[in-house]
Amino acid sequence: MKRGSQNKVVLVTGASRGIGRDVALAFARDGARLILAARSADRLAQVENEIRALGGDALSVPTDVTVAADAHALVEAAMHRYGRIDVLVNNAGIGKVGAVESPTFEEDLSHTLQASAFGMIHVTRHVLPILRQQRSGTIVNMSSVMGRKAFTRFGGYAIVMHAVSAFSDALRQELAGSG
Repeated sequence: MKRGSQNKVVLVTGASRGIGRDVALAFARDGARLILAARSADRLAQVENEIRALGGDALSVPTDVTVAADAHALVEAAMHRYGRIDVLVNNAGIGKVGAVESPTFEEDLSHTLQASAFGMIHVTRHVLPILRQQRSGTIVNMSSVMGRKAFTRFGGYAIVMHAVSAFSDALRQELAGSG
């Protein structure tokens, strides 16, 4: 049986738990080689061990995507190890919930923007030149239904998910036809 991700190099941010972990394991089961990124080195090591137990190949790179230098180091480590990146899954992020009138609304919004929007942008901007040079690649940006519609007490999160959706739409148009 041919596997669609066989030997693809897949970089997953937010890979230490939740959806990111599940995405990484699914790609590993499909034969991909993984670069795992998240802030928690211990949790990343656990996911890397799970991938190795499946017979897969993975590299854990503790990364805070809100720090541009970390995003750069992540992509450099991936290229040093594998020489290419075929798929980028931007999954890292946080979601703080609360009313607009909450005393922490602006601070929570700022943290969520940094992790979920600017972190995605940092990593994407470092990966794009590689994908352009390869003339192939896929970028997956995780968003939410709140990227299209806001709900009460989720105003800040919806703002950020709208930003993720807008960035993704703009990027899709800019890269159309480039492979």
